[in-house]
Parts: sequence; C-alpha cells; structure tokens
Amino acid sequence: MPCPNLKHSLEELRSLERRFKEAYNKAIRGKKEEVASSFLLAQKLKEEIEEKLGKLKSELEPIFEKEISLEKQYQSQVEILTKAGILIDLENKEKGILGIDKKPYPIPTLDKIRERLEANKTTLEKKIKEGFQKLLLVPIGMSLDLMIEKYRNVILDHHTNNKLFATKKNPTDPDDPLDLDTTTPVWVWDKYKEADKKGELVYYPNTFDPKTHGGETKQELLSHLTLPGWEVILLENLPNIPRQTKGQTREGRRELEAGETPNAYLEKLKKEKPYQNETGLTPEAWLTYAITHLEEKNEVVDNFEGHGSINYNLGAYFPASGYVPSAFWSRTSRQADLTGRDVSDSVEGCGVRSSVRV
Repeated sequence: MPCPNLKHSLEELRSLERRFKEAYNKAIRGKKEEVASSFLLAQKLKEEIEEKLGKLKSELEPIFEKEISLEKQYQSQVEILTKAGILIDLENKEKGILGIDKKPYPIPTLDKIRERLEANKTTLEKKIKEGFQKLLLVPIGMSLDLMIEKYRNVILDHHTNNKLFATKKNPTDPDDPLDLDTTTPVWVWDKYKEADKKGELVYYPNTFDPKTHGGETKQELLSHLTLPGWEVILLENLPNIPRQTKGQTREGRRELEAGETPNAYLEKLKKEKPYQNETGLTPEAWLTYAITHLEEKNEVVDNFEGHGSINYNLGAYFPASGYVPSAFWSRTSRQADLTGRDVSDSVEGCGVRSSVRV
C-alpha cells in the first residue's frame, strides 16, 4: 500500500490531469468565446502538474542521489579509472582489477554501493552534511607499485597536453601551469617497493607502534572486505588541506588543519566526537583521489608550496621504520612525492585528509 502522503499526491495529480484535459478540449473544440480562457487555464494547469511532478520525483529519489549525485559520481569514477588503465577487462568480460593475490576483482556495481550506503545510512547522512560528499572507488586490492605507475602516466599525459596545473585556491582563479620532471614525475621512497605484497605496509593501524599497531597486511585485508578487492569511501573534496586557523566548520565539525603530528591526528580520529567514523587515507586512496582530481580539474593535489599541505596517509603504516606514508606535490622538485614521515613529526605544512568508509 502506498504511504498516505504519496497516495494524496497521486490523487492530486490525477485531478489536475482531468482538469487539464477538460480545459485543453475546450481550447481546441469549445465555443469561440471560451477558447482564450480555456487555453490559459490549460497552460496554468500544465505548469502546476510539472511542478508537482518535479517535487514528487525529488521526494521519491533516494537520499544519496539527492545529496551526492551518486549515479553521476559512480559513472565518472568508472570512466576515470578506465582511462587511467586501472580498470581492465577481466576474463568474464566484467571490468575490474587483478589483485596482488592474482585474483580478479570486478568493480562494485552501483546497486552494491547503494546497499552499503543504505546499510550505514544514519552515520553517512551525518558525515555527508559535514561535507563528505566526494565518492571514490579505491582499488585497494591492486598492487601499490602498479597504481603509482598509473598515476605517473596520468601526470605525463596531462603535461604533454599542457593540462598540468597547480591546485587553485578558488575555482575562478586562473590556471597556473606546472613544470615537470619528465624523467621522474613521481618520486617514490624505496620502502614502498612491493611493501604491500611483502606485508611491510600495514593498513588501518590502531596505533603507530611497531609491535602493537593492530594493522593488517593487504593480504589479510583482502580476506574480509565487504566489496571484494575494493573500498568505497566518501571524503571532503579538499585538494588543499587547510593550514592552522584556516579550516571551516560545518555542522559542528571543523575541518582538520595542518600542523599536528600523525600520532595526534590518529588520536583525534579515534577519540574526538566530531571525527568519529573517520579514517585516514591509504596510499591507494590518495592515489585514486590524485588521479581523479587531475582528470576532473587538470590540477594536482596537496601542493604544499602553494595553497595546500603535505598529506599524512594515516590509513597505513610502515612498522619497520615507524613511519607513516605521506604524499604531496613538490613544485621545487617538479614532481609528486610519495614518502614517509616520523609519527612524532609536527610540521606546519603537514596535515591529514580523512574519509568515511562506506
């Protein structure tokens, strides 16, 4: 049975439709003196019907379509990941990735993502109101080395086509072209090499302690992901992490500002109420965001010599060194940098971008 409000709306529309047909018939077949007034009435009723249909469609539209344009963002992600060479044709003709375990992982369907959003509706609606409205499909099961290679190729392609720009402070600012070290578009700390395959990089640590971190290797993570091989996240679309005192407040939550240590940020995410249900990015999530923003805006992210800051990727940890993965764009070096930072470092130009896992 339809709900009372929906039933009432449908009855109103049927009534308006009947009146419109009567007025329209009089306008084309009625007496001469009735034509003008009937035509005006039919036009008015038509506009009222269209207005009510629009409102009804909005009411019936799933909440996540209204708030974050879910389908539009999903299709955009599929196109970007395909263009970047991250999505490939699997043996079963589906698009997806090959994991570090050599298994095929099809990209999650839109319906599956809707199910996850609905399952966590209460939490996600709150975070969306706070600004977490950027959808990312993160191929977490993919080799990190291969993802870095894909990012390198995207940077080179944009530079070749004169579409490699610094991150803008405001969307209306003029384009600011970047020079590029075409030999090494992405500088990578040697500890990243096969770290996900060898278990030397752990994901979602509870603490930054080499012995009691509580994180998982990528292989362990792959064994229990809700969406096999993939993570779906929502994040604030902030290509520039704000410096101290520059963060904005939405719905009682202040944007995380640069200048604190990785340890302090991790404690914030774990214990402070405004940041509940948030996690730091993994290197794979940062790369997905960097590729996505570059394809959408022709701009790099985390340009710390410009308007941004270096990003601590708190969703991962190198226990052997005690370092947290970090990423940024260096205008001086003319390249993206994937490095590591001591978890006790407190640097004015280093901050964190958090996300909500769907």
